[in-house]
Amino acid sequence: MRQYKASSLNSKTWDQHWDLGALGGPKVNSLSRVSNSSFIGTQNGARIKTFGNSFSSSVSNVTFENLKIYDFKHPIIIDQAYCTHNSCKQKGNSHVRITNVKFINIRGKSASNVSVQLLCSGKVPCQKIELQDLNLIYDQVPTKATCSNFNGAYDGNHQYPPNFINVD
Repeated sequence: MRQYKASSLNSKTWDQHWDLGALGGPKVNSLSRVSNSSFIGTQNGARIKTFGNSFSSSVSNVTFENLKIYDFKHPIIIDQAYCTHNSCKQKGNSHVRITNVKFINIRGKSASNVSVQLLCSGKVPCQKIELQDLNLIYDQVPTKATCSNFNGAYDGNHQYPPNFINVD
C-alpha cells in the first residue's frame, strides 16, 4: 500500500483551497496538521474528498486548526461522493475510511449559508470527527451545518454554525 504523508503546513495565506483527497486509489493519507493559515476567495477551504465507489483505503489523524476563511462557498467539507463532472462513473458509496479528523478554531466569512458539510459514505461512515470553536458567518448571521453518515463531537463556546441538519 502506498502512503502519502506530510507533517504540517503552517502560517500561509492561500488563494486556493487546501485539499486532502484519497480519490479512490489504494493508499493511506495521513496528514498531521494544517494550521495558522488564511484562505481567501476560493470554492473550498479545509476539504477531504473521495470518489464514490473507490478502492478501500483510509484518511486519518488530520487536524485543521487556527484557520481564517474569507468568502468560501464551502469552508469545511468532507465529500465522499466527489465527482468531477455530472456523468461520473464512480457513483456509489466510497470505501475510504475517514477517522480522527479535527476542525478547530476556524473563523471567518462563508460565501454560502451552509459552511460545514460532512457528507460521509454510507458504506464506511466517518468516525471521530471533531468540530470545535467554529465561528463562520454568512451575511452577518451564523451559518448552518449539514451531515450524513457521521459520528463525532461538536463543542466550543459561541459555536457557529450552532448545530447540524442531518441529511441522511
